[in-house]
Amino acid sequence: MHDQVPPKVVYSLTDDGAALERALRPLGDWGEERMAQISSVRQGKAVTAP
Repeated sequence: MHDQVPPKVVYSLTDDGAALERALRPLGDWGEERMAQISSVRQGKAVTAP
């Protein structure tokens, strides 16, 4: 925390947090690539995979 008004706090990931982010990134990318398909299925519409 820095001594200023208003207070300012700087956050950062730990090494374990950064490792977890690297491990989960492919799963997030997979979901992003399929978001249109996922949304369509949720709305009851069928869409072919990319």
